[in-house]
Amino acid sequence: MMFEREPLDIQELPTYSKGVVMMLQRNAMLGIFIVALLHAGQAQTAAPTVAPVVSETSTPASAFPRVCCRPLYRFNHARLAPVRLLGVPTRIFDHCYIETQPGVTIGIHPIAPHAANKQPIPNQDTDNTTYGGECKKIEDATPEKLEQLQKQIDARTCNSCGRDYHNTVGTGCFNNSNTYVYDMVKSAGMKPPSFDRAPGYRLHHRCR
Repeated sequence: MMFEREPLDIQELPTYSKGVVMMLQRNAMLGIFIVALLHAGQAQTAAPTVAPVVSETSTPASAFPRVCCRPLYRFNHARLAPVRLLGVPTRIFDHCYIETQPGVTIGIHPIAPHAANKQPIPNQDTDNTTYGGECKKIEDATPEKLEQLQKQIDARTCNSCGRDYHNTVGTGCFNNSNTYVYDMVKSAGMKPPSFDRAPGYRLHHRCR
């Protein structure tokens, strides 16, 4: 018994015009180019980056101990402009403090309302030169003299505190924060560095 084969349904493959073929070729080349760019970008991203060089701005230990004087900035940073103007005259005068080592300061500041009582306060946040001022090294400091200075600080020695504090321009008698600094350095056997805009920066004396 013989079987007849069914004719295969063979369809003619579609043909493309020359323009279509060229378009396909361009798309293929464009795809290859994009892939190459992506690989290059990944390689560049993966490349190690060099950390920027940061300049050293910290003060070397050899610059301590030192006396720093910064401008009086009462009212200078108030939000209202008219109030800020009240602080302008105070910028010509300085408040001084001692910095025995980096970040370790001592100066006198009010501990009661209306600046009624001023006492030595260590590491007070306003004792810095953020808004200007300068620091000068105590050149003749020795370990023994620094030990004496620290004893005075620990004993809360202050000839310009409480009732002995005077900062009156009218009388011309100043026993203030600057006097405290000068006294402390001098009493420890060291020579206080000079400052021009610090009223009362001298040995204390009584004000009448």
